[in-house]
Amino acid sequence: MSKVAENIRAIVLPLAIGLGGALLFKSLGVPAPLLTGSVVAVALAGLAGVNVDLHWIVRLGTFLLLGCRIGAAVRPDVFQELQSLGLSITVLALCALLTMSAAAFYLRVVHKFDRTSATLSAIPGALPFVLALADRSDGDNGRVAIIQVMRLICLVVLLPILLTYTGLIGPIETGTAKISVDWREVGFLLAAGSLGALLFKYFNAPAAAFFGAMTGSVLVYGSGLLSTDIPTWTLEPAFVATGVIVGGMIAKTERCLIAPTALAGFGSLLVGTAIAFVFAYPVADVLGLPLAQVWLAYAPGGADSMTVLTIAFGLDAAYVGALHVARFIGLALFVPWWVSDIKRAVTSQATEQH
Repeated sequence: MSKVAENIRAIVLPLAIGLGGALLFKSLGVPAPLLTGSVVAVALAGLAGVNVDLHWIVRLGTFLLLGCRIGAAVRPDVFQELQSLGLSITVLALCALLTMSAAAFYLRVVHKFDRTSATLSAIPGALPFVLALADRSDGDNGRVAIIQVMRLICLVVLLPILLTYTGLIGPIETGTAKISVDWREVGFLLAAGSLGALLFKYFNAPAAAFFGAMTGSVLVYGSGLLSTDIPTWTLEPAFVATGVIVGGMIAKTERCLIAPTALAGFGSLLVGTAIAFVFAYPVADVLGLPLAQVWLAYAPGGADSMTVLTIAFGLDAAYVGALHVARFIGLALFVPWWVSDIKRAVTSQATEQH
């Protein structure tokens, strides 16, 4: 197969599989079908032996679009309400610490994970960062990867269903209200997001396309430089592509490792989401925010996946995205020290035993 044909296949085939799953889930009335259906379809196809690797240019475009769209939700008046984020971020820090500690304890005691692997597996919502740490650690990298991927898959597929059928959110809005779109401003937005992504890439920041585009769009919208509405339909391809990317991650795991580790991953997810709910409930009540919105902000998932779900259900993506970015920054500063401290403790314990 020629290089050109291979590139076309890497674009068309995974997206076609994802779109098929999305349309099927939509016909069945499953919540957030464009996202959840594409995840399930691509994961199953990948596990069946189909090459579902999505071309890098589509992945890049997806993250750029999502980052720009999320940042565009930040309007100048948002900065006048930053005091509300003070409480949210403070409680988020406590929630993240307890979530990691409890999930790591659960994995060590119930599923007999070693201390380093349990710690890395318990880190919420920072998959590339965690896998990079795992690669340099003495933990079981395979189990860590599966736990992290399974958590992401379960959150993307199951959380929308749970939120819908518990009544915490309503059906996705499909209204036809007219919006004012200035396509020149949309072009400027994409340019600003692309520039932000390039800067983040230059400084080797993780998830540079997503976070860089989001930062660029926050600056141009938060400053009032741009104000145009973004058509909702522009996100539909991004939902499908995001599902294809996530489904491809689970398809790459070894089959023999999925089954014995899936229960551990699901159990640790229940621990994390339960703790997130306990912390989110009083914050939502005090600030007068939707409980589902705060729960998504505190849930142990990635910023991109959780904010995509937030947009899909018509909640405040800027709020959710900001808290996930704040948590990621905290993790980037805290986790390397935490893992190093655990490795020192394990080494010291081993020395004493000898």
